[in-house]
Amino acid sequence: MSETPESIALSKLIAAFDGEVGIMLPPSVVEMVKAVADKCLMTTVENRDELEKKFAGLVGQSLQSAMEALTKAHKDAADAVTAEEEKVKERAAKEKANKERKGKETKAKEKKHKERKSKEAKEKETAGKIEKVKKEKNKKESTDKELKKKEGIIKEARIKREQTSKELRSKENKKKETKNKEKATKEKKTKENDDKEKKGKEKKGKEVASKEKSDKEKNTKEKGKKETYGKTEKLAKETKTKENKVKENNQKEKKGKEGAKKEKAKKEKLEKEKATKESKAKESAKKEVKAKEVKAKEVKSKERKKKEEAEKESSKKEQKGKEARKKREQTAKEAKHKERVIKEKKEKEGSSKIEKTRKEKTTKESTEKELAKKEKQSKEARNKREKVSKELRTKELAKKEVKNKEKKKKEKKKKETDTKENKAKEQKAKETKTKEKANKERDGKESAAKEKRGKAEKVAKEKAPKEKRSKEAKDKEKKRKEETTKENKKKETLEKERIVKEKQRKELVPKELLGKERRNKREKTGKEVKTKESEKKSKILVRTKINCQIALKHGKEEVVKEVANYQKMLTDLPDGSKCKDNACLCMVQKAAATQFKIANQLTEDRKATILMNTRVLCVEKFMEKPHNKKQLAAAKYQCASINWNDLSLAKYRAEMMLKKKKLTSAAATAKC
Repeated sequence: MSETPESIALSKLIAAFDGEVGIMLPPSVVEMVKAVADKCLMTTVENRDELEKKFAGLVGQSLQSAMEALTKAHKDAADAVTAEEEKVKERAAKEKANKERKGKETKAKEKKHKERKSKEAKEKETAGKIEKVKKEKNKKESTDKELKKKEGIIKEARIKREQTSKELRSKENKKKETKNKEKATKEKKTKENDDKEKKGKEKKGKEVASKEKSDKEKNTKEKGKKETYGKTEKLAKETKTKENKVKENNQKEKKGKEGAKKEKAKKEKLEKEKATKESKAKESAKKEVKAKEVKAKEVKSKERKKKEEAEKESSKKEQKGKEARKKREQTAKEAKHKERVIKEKKEKEGSSKIEKTRKEKTTKESTEKELAKKEKQSKEARNKREKVSKELRTKELAKKEVKNKEKKKKEKKKKETDTKENKAKEQKAKETKTKEKANKERDGKESAAKEKRGKAEKVAKEKAPKEKRSKEAKDKEKKRKEETTKENKKKETLEKERIVKEKQRKELVPKELLGKERRNKREKTGKEVKTKESEKKSKILVRTKINCQIALKHGKEEVVKEVANYQKMLTDLPDGSKCKDNACLCMVQKAAATQFKIANQLTEDRKATILMNTRVLCVEKFMEKPHNKKQLAAAKYQCASINWNDLSLAKYRAEMMLKKKKLTSAAATAKC
C-alpha cells in the first residue's frame, strides 16, 4: 500500500489518541474514533457528507479539549517543579542559617558546661572530707554498742540452755513411766484373749459333732421318702404324658400358624418398602433426565442465537459497505445537481425573501402557542408519573412488610415445632438409656446368681453319690427351662409396653406437625403444577429475542465496565506512601483530585443512558406477552414513569458511584 498524505495524517491522529491525548478523553470516545476514522476521515473535505463533516468537527473539538487539558497538565507540572525548586532553595538557605545558629549555641553551651563541672568537682572534694570525719566518729560509737549487745545476748543464751535441759529431763522421766504402764496393760489383755479363744474352739468342736449326727439322720429319712415319691411320680407321669403330648401338639400347631402369619406380614412390609424405594429412584431418575434435557435445549438455543447474531452482524457490515458506496455516488450526483440548483435559486431568491418574512411572522406566533401547550401537557404528564410511581412504591413497601411478617411467623412456628420434636427425642433417648441400664443390671445379677448356684452345685456333686447327681441334673434342667420361659415372657411384656408407649407419644404429638407435613405436601404439589403450567405457557408464548434487547443490555454492561475501568484507574494512582517531602505529597493529593473530577464528569450522561435502556427493555419485555392496545398503552406509560430512584435500578446506583483514592494520612492532611 502506497502511503498518501491523508493516510499519514490519519495514522498520526490514531497514534495521538493511543498516546497522551487518549488519556485525557473518555475511553468510549477513543474507541469510537479508532473504529470510524478510517471510513469518515479519508475522503477530502470538498467531497464529505454532512454527517462526516459533523464527525470531523467533533473529532477536532475533542482533540482541542484534550490538547487544552494536556497543556494545563504540563503547565501544572512545570509550575509544581518550579515551586519545588524555589522551596528547595528556601530550605537550603534556612538550613544554613540554622546550622550557623546551632554552632554558636553549642559553643556557648560547652563553655557553661565546663565551668559547671569545675565548680561541682570542688564542691565534691570538700563534701568528701567532711563525710570521712563523720564516718570515723560513727564507726567508733557503733563498735562500742555492738560489744555491749553481744555480752547481753550471751548471758540470755546461757539462761535458756539451763532451762531447756531441765525441761527435757522431766519429760524423759514421764515418758518412761507411761511406757511401763502400757506394757503391763498389754500383757493382761493378751492373757485374757488367749483364754477366750480356747473356750470358743471347744464350743465349735462340740457344735460340729452334733450337726454331723443330725445330717446323717436327715439323709437316711430323705432317701426313704424319695424312693416312695419316685414310684408315685412314675405312675402319674405315665398317665399325664399322653395328655401333655396332645396339648403340646395343639400348641405347636398354633405357634406355627402365628409364625407363618408374622412372616407374611414381614414379607409384605419389605415388598412395600422396596416398591416405595423403586418409585422414588424412578422419580429422581426422571427428574435428572428432564433437567439434562432442559440444559441441552438451553445450550442449543444459545448456540442458535450466537449463530444468528454472527449472521446478522455480517449482513449489517455488508449493508454498511453498500450504503457507503451509494452515498459516494449520491454525493457526486448531488454536486452536479447543486450547480444547477444554485443558478435557479438566484432567480427565485428575490420572490422568496418577501414570502419568508410573511411566513416567519405566522410561524413564530404558532410555535409560541404550541410550546405553551406542550409545556402544560409535559407538566401534567410528569405529575401523573410521579403519583403513579409513589403509589407503586407504597404498594411494594406494603407487600414487602406483609411478606416479612409472614416469614417471621413461619420461622417462629418452625422453631417451636423443632423445639418440641427435640424435647420428644431427648425423652425417648433418656427412657431407652434407663431401660438399657435396668436390663444390664438385671443380667448382671442373674449371671452372679447363676455363678453362685454353679459353685454350690459343684460342692454338692462332689459330696453326693452318682444317683443323686443324675436326679439333680434333671431338676436343674427343668429349672433352667422355667427360668428361660420366664425371661422370654418378661422381654415380650417389656416390648409390648414400649410399643404402647410409642403409640401414645405419637398420639400426643401436636397436630401442628401433622398440619405442617400436609402443608409441605400441598406446597410441593402446587409448585410442580405451577412449573408444568409455566412450561406449557412458555412453549406457546416464547418468541425469539430481538437483537434490540441484547443491544440494550450490552449498552448497560458497557457503561458499567467504563465506570469500573475509571475506578480501577483511580485505585491504581499513587497514595503518597513513597513520598518523603511535602511537595511530593501535594502532587499526589492534586493528581488524585483532578483525576476524580475528570472521571466524575460524565456520571449524569451514563445514568441517562441506563435509564433510557431500562425503559425500552420494559416495553420490549411486555411486547413478548399477548396483549391489547389498552394494555400496551398502560405498559408504555408505566415503563416511561421509571425513575433513577426506582428499586429496579438500585444495583446500578451503587455501581455508578465513583470512590476517591484512599491516600495515606500524611498525603491526605498535607497543607499545600
